Amino acid sequence: MEEYQKAKRAIKEGKSYGQNGIPPEEIMESNIDGTDSEAKAMTQDGDTDEFETLAGVLQGDTLAPYLFFIVIEYCLRIAIDGRDERLGFTMKSRKSPRFKHPYPYISPYTVGLRAFANIISTFVSDKKCQMIDIAAGSGLLGFEMKKLGFENIDGLEPVEDMIKMQPSGIYGKLYRELISKEKTTSIPTGYYDCVVSGAGIYAGHIEVDALPEIIRIVKPGGLITFNIGDHWYRFKQFGPALETKLQQCLETGVLETVIKQRTIYMYNCDDANVYILKKSSNKIISEV
Repeated sequence: MEEYQKAKRAIKEGKSYGQNGIPPEEIMESNIDGTDSEAKAMTQDGDTDEFETLAGVLQGDTLAPYLFFIVIEYCLRIAIDGRDERLGFTMKSRKSPRFKHPYPYISPYTVGLRAFANIISTFVSDKKCQMIDIAAGSGLLGFEMKKLGFENIDGLEPVEDMIKMQPSGIYGKLYRELISKEKTTSIPTGYYDCVVSGAGIYAGHIEVDALPEIIRIVKPGGLITFNIGDHWYRFKQFGPALETKLQQCLETGVLETVIKQRTIYMYNCDDANVYILKKSSNKIISEV
């Protein structure tokens, strides 16, 4: 190594390097560090003109990945600036581990539930309304609704392991109950202004026959909204069974309107249908 250093100094001083016994090509390769050189960038429109590199880092240097991250973060900030909502994520400054994130983990459902929460907010303008999250799970949807300013959110979730994952302060009251045709909940009739359920209504979980109980706990004129991923819509013909039930509710007047929208369901997965149901202001639940 010492001989190489001597040879490199000899080159810089304009002296002969042969006396050191080092082949010229090896000396030149060892001298490449990215400085005093020119480069050009390759683009879809062709190569740029050559430009001088004023500073450089030897490839493989421990600083290289850090410099790369700094440049990429800068590029992302420039590209994302002002487009956070449309892109579905926000860049924030990194904090030390001493600062605990309000939500303990990121789920593949996060992007879809955030989009779902935004749709809910377009139909429910009263942020102080009484809302309940059915099949609340780990609290992902409730967390997104809180971020949008909704203040009075209760939850229904029977699985203790899921309840343990819920961040504190999301739900006011939590019902540890099942909801189905056979399981009438302890929730009073017509208590809530809005019932929401994110990724909770599908075959094997909350079935179509639970719809009468869900409608029962909503006030006359209140809203029921939920999303169903395309794969769950197809599973065991759940989607057609749901559509048939909703049509019956419309024909009997139990529901005034049924609106269906398309949105994302999971990251890198299927899209989903979002259903927005409005309960009739004057029909009794026994007609469902």
